[in-house]
Amino acid sequence: MSSETGTERHTLFKREARNYDFYTSSVKRLEDNLTVLIYRLENVHSVPFDQEPMTPTRKERPLIRMLEKKDEIEAQMAYYTARLEWIHKVIENIPSPAYRAVSWRTFIQRKSLHEIAEKYEISQDHLYRLRKHFIEMALTDELIEEYNSIVNPLGSLAGEDEEEQFEAKIREEEVPEDAKEVKGEKGAQENSGAASESIRAIM
Repeated sequence: MSSETGTERHTLFKREARNYDFYTSSVKRLEDNLTVLIYRLENVHSVPFDQEPMTPTRKERPLIRMLEKKDEIEAQMAYYTARLEWIHKVIENIPSPAYRAVSWRTFIQRKSLHEIAEKYEISQDHLYRLRKHFIEMALTDELIEEYNSIVNPLGSLAGEDEEEQFEAKIREEEVPEDAKEVKGEKGAQENSGAASESIRAIM
């Protein structure tokens, strides 16, 4: 059983929710990078696997480096996608439909809690306390364990240096100039998921 208090779990979720846009943009950026890389791979001669193992030739080295980069990008995409899915799971686990909507609007869409309280004629303090209460209810031991399993290879809750370095590396990466040409245009509403649709429909 996880030992974090309800307040610590609530703080953890708030931190993750603040990173929602960053995780979403990181997945999009990595998708663009992967698309360009796959395009380039299609124009590189493959390694002759039917031959005896030997030191890669000068022509084979670029392909090997690109294959390694492809694995790295896919691992990074899986990491950020898992964190986005975890945020969705927490919100969907809130037992109150109204507070699922409030949590989505305030944590993810960054709407003002004061604005919502005023619109529905509810005390802001009361709204905050109940939202916190339901978030803590939603953060079960199983979801905390799932979160730890996602971040553990990069740094657990007890030490996040590696995780911060990993995210700093992603922030520094630039999308290749030809990414848009290869990938083409996509819809602007990707990665919002079914969770946002079901929550917004309530209110």
